[in-house]
Amino acid sequence: GDVVNINVTFDNQVIISGESDAMPQLKLNNDAFAVLDSTAFDTDRDDTYTFTFKYTVQSNDNIALFDYKEDTVYMKGKTVVDIDDASFSTIKLPAVGTLASTFPITLDNKAPQLAGFDYALDGLALELTVSFNEEVVGLNKNSFTLTGAEITEFKTKDNKTFTAAVTAQPCTDIVITINVNLKDLAGNAKKINETINVPAI
Repeated sequence: GDVVNINVTFDNQVIISGESDAMPQLKLNNDAFAVLDSTAFDTDRDDTYTFTFKYTVQSNDNIALFDYKEDTVYMKGKTVVDIDDASFSTIKLPAVGTLASTFPITLDNKAPQLAGFDYALDGLALELTVSFNEEVVGLNKNSFTLTGAEITEFKTKDNKTFTAAVTAQPCTDIVITINVNLKDLAGNAKKINETINVPAI
C-alpha cells in the first residue's frame, strides 16, 4: 500500500539513541502504528531536526481524517539526544487533532455504493434519479440502456446524485438498466448493474 510519512520536527538537532531492536512507534486513530524510520539514528542525515514515522496503508483502512490517537510516542527503550547531549525518554507531540487539521488526509479503500435508483412520473415525462454514497467518476447517459423510452437530459451538481429526464413511449412498458464500472475519487472501483421496470404509461 501507499506509505504515509509523519514528520516530527524539533527546535534543535536531535538523534535517536538506544540498543533495543524495537523502533519507537506512534499510535494512529485506526489503532495501528506508524514506525520511526531508521534514519533517525543517522547523524549524517540531511535534516537532523526531523524524525519521520512511516505508516503503510492497509486494504481495510477507511479513515475520514487520518491522525495520531495519542500525543506521546511509544519509545520502545530509545531516547532522544540533542546537540547539547541532553537526553529525553519521551517525545510529546502537539495535541491530538493537530495533524488532521493541518494536513487533512483521508484513507479510503471502500468502493462507492449505490444509494438510490428510482423514478417519478409526470404524464409521459419521467425523471430518473441515481444517487451514491460518495462522489463517483464515469457515470453518463451511455451508462443506461432503455426499452420503451429515451434519455433526453442527464445532469449532476455534485457527482453523487444524478438526474435524467426520460421521455416514454405511450402504452409501452419501460425497462431502465444501469450497467457501468464506476470509481470514486480515490480510485476504488465498483460494478453497478441494476434494473427498474416501469409499467406502461
